[in-house]
Amino acid sequence: MKRILLTVLVVGLLASQASAGMYILDKPTAQQFTQQNTPDVTRNQLYLVIDTPGTLGSNIDWQYDSSWNKYGPAMELQVGFLGQLADTEVMMIGKAGNLDGYDSFGVSIANDDDDYWSVRLYLTGATYTQPALTNLSPGDVAFITLPSWTGNVTGYGFELNYEGTRGSDNFHISVVPIPAALILGLLGMGAAGLKLRRFA
Repeated sequence: MKRILLTVLVVGLLASQASAGMYILDKPTAQQFTQQNTPDVTRNQLYLVIDTPGTLGSNIDWQYDSSWNKYGPAMELQVGFLGQLADTEVMMIGKAGNLDGYDSFGVSIANDDDDYWSVRLYLTGATYTQPALTNLSPGDVAFITLPSWTGNVTGYGFELNYEGTRGSDNFHISVVPIPAALILGLLGMGAAGLKLRRFA
């Protein structure tokens, strides 16, 4: 039993060292995200930032009209963004801030909408290779990353693109704040499970 516990502890520590460099978006930070590029009220606008599934969020970036109180089903995940975007434009949703102490950036994003969207992470102030867009079909959840950069980050977030065929549409996107401790624990337990399976 002591050997098993020691194995779990060592694997967990190794996983934490291997993953310590990635910043994974947390809920309080996601709640601070707002539209970073110039909004166009008719086709490129972040309407609501929803921080409690099933309710009107307390962090409202901009409210178009009262009909947006009825935005449909509860957000699939913890923090939601609602708005409208045309297929000719791109929306940047994020915040000013640095990522000191980190060398990569990761976010889980869910498409709660009935249309097609694509996302990728962005940074301001730093130099990096722009990641490929990740396509999100209705109901999809994807973990997207920006693996490395050079220089000082002055802002960060995600870029949203409309990939549907309607010309423009209202989006319903959730950001999944995954606690880093949970990820490290899962990595450690998964590795320990593989080790125990070899003994069986």
